[in-house]
Amino acid sequence: MEIWMTLLVSLFSSAVTAPGFAQLAHDFSAWIRYPGRHTWTHLWRIMPADRQPSYASVVGWIRCGHWDPTRLWEGWVRWADAHLLPAGDLLGAADDTLWHKTGRHVAHAGYWRDAVRSTETQVVKAWGLNVVLLVVIWSPPWGGHPIALPINLRIHRKGGPTPVELVAVMIQEVATWLPHRRWTWVVDSGYTALVGYPLPEGHIIESRMRKNTVVYDLPPTRRRGQRGRPRVRGKRLPPLSGIAAGLSVAVWKTVIVLLGGKVQGSGKSRRSRSFGIPIRWRAAFCWSS
Repeated sequence: MEIWMTLLVSLFSSAVTAPGFAQLAHDFSAWIRYPGRHTWTHLWRIMPADRQPSYASVVGWIRCGHWDPTRLWEGWVRWADAHLLPAGDLLGAADDTLWHKTGRHVAHAGYWRDAVRSTETQVVKAWGLNVVLLVVIWSPPWGGHPIALPINLRIHRKGGPTPVELVAVMIQEVATWLPHRRWTWVVDSGYTALVGYPLPEGHIIESRMRKNTVVYDLPPTRRRGQRGRPRVRGKRLPPLSGIAAGLSVAVWKTVIVLLGGKVQGSGKSRRSRSFGIPIRWRAAFCWSS
């Protein structure tokens, strides 16, 4: 176990300094061994007495230590690609969630929508951090439900980049780490705007859109010396129902919709190019069986 953990932690050595690497090895070993709530106080208590650092160094390393979280994610993603993930195209997902953190001195905390307690008619907000996550869907060899393994993370700050912009940046980073992989990213309707971002080739956005959604083309290229405010969108495109009706029957494929391992319905889907946007999109029209 000690050798395996040392090899795993050594993948992240480029993201921390030499003292930080030793601290990271102790923290990771305690995290694996402790079955209860993973607080820094609990992890410090179960560290071996002969190698137990001071409590101040354990608590202060995350806040004041010299480490690069982007390189930590890169090391983890490259290791997972070599040892866990299957060959071929990968399925990923992106979403934001509320991480409950109490206290007035938590950096970038605020009142955010709590998706767990909110309903269609009532919005519940709670204090915490708005975390934007990028995950890869991994089917474990022992069977059961697929597992969402986190591969990148950002904190959404009020007044800063939007969650959609943060997801676009994280996808660019994952494409840099694994340039040989092709991805299909599943997002909800709040991230449909990703189809308008210049994502890498081979990255497909799969999302849900209302059939009465108004769709616009990309803004035209500005001429040299052109005056006036730049346009933010191009011409209005036909409605989605009209686009679907104009497609050939041969390009559609019947698919089965699963939710929680149960068949929820069926429908037809088609993958094509998206009106000049340099990524792929998938239009799916589903109905109850």
